[in-house]
Order: sequence, then C-alpha cells, then structure tokens
Amino acid sequence: MMSAWVEARREKISNRMKFLQALVPGCSEVTGKAVMLEEIINYVKSLQRQIEFLSMKLAAVDPRVDTNVEGLLKMEVCAVR
Repeated sequence: MMSAWVEARREKISNRMKFLQALVPGCSEVTGKAVMLEEIINYVKSLQRQIEFLSMKLAAVDPRVDTNVEGLLKMEVCAVR
C-alpha cells in the first residue's frame, strides 16, 4: 500500500510533467517520460541559442545594451523561485 505522501508526490510530478508537455511544441505526441524530458531539454537549449543569437544582433545594433544573457537568466530564475 502506497503512503499518502508518496501518492501526493507522484501526482505533483505528473501534473508538472503535463504542464511542461503543454509548453513545448510537439511534445504532446511523445510517449514516455525519458523521451519527453529529452524533447523538453532540447527545446530549452534551442531557446537559449536563440536568445544568445538575438542578444548578439542587438549588441551589434546598439552596443550600449547590456547583453549579459547569463546574468539576466539567473536573475529571472531567482525571481521565479
């Protein structure tokens, strides 16, 4: 018999996985948690590359703009928590 704590934890993980799956384009067709997590990781890496590319383009247009992407992302992550 599974404890209520374990069941609540699994339910929370399941809900978070569904949330992530809904955020990532094309991820709803994926079956299996490992494959789904791999797709999510690839999507996030793709977004990071896009941010870096756009930051470089922005810096080329206006050098006064702060393009410290890593610092901005860290501040954003800390604000979310």
